[in-house]
Amino acid sequence: MDREQIAAVLQQTHLFRSADPSDLECVAEIVDEVSAPPGQHIFFQGDIATEFFVLADGKVRIYIPGHGGELDLGIVEVGQMFGEGGLFDGGPRVASAIALEPSTILRIPRDEWLLVVDEIPEFTRRMLFATGASVRQYTSHAIDFLFLDVEIPSFPPAEDAPPG
Repeated sequence: MDREQIAAVLQQTHLFRSADPSDLECVAEIVDEVSAPPGQHIFFQGDIATEFFVLADGKVRIYIPGHGGELDLGIVEVGQMFGEGGLFDGGPRVASAIALEPSTILRIPRDEWLLVVDEIPEFTRRMLFATGASVRQYTSHAIDFLFLDVEIPSFPPAEDAPPG
């Protein structure tokens, strides 16, 4: 994938939607493209979060392993971000991620990302917005898994996404 294609995939996420093209180019410069065949783990629960990811092609399952089974948190689709813990504290991952089909993943290293954020402060606000959307999505999936009759509203509506 060239930098223009990478920027186009990044722009599909909450984090980068409506971002200035020159800002996207800065991010595209630090992206590593990773291929994962079906069944390959991208990360395991407990791994230190040194990066976060955007799915460019394929499908990835996010789950929490346990002794009595696994709790599915969701399926990552093309253009979605995952492994967001790498955006913030770089602590241990709370879930595992595994490719369900041949997948192309954009890996964004945390240390390099933080340098970009220093140069483009707008991304700080966008990080909070994007992570909030992901937390809502994962919470909704977990509630569905537990068969609770509770609806988590989707927020923000697409038209309310933060401007670039």
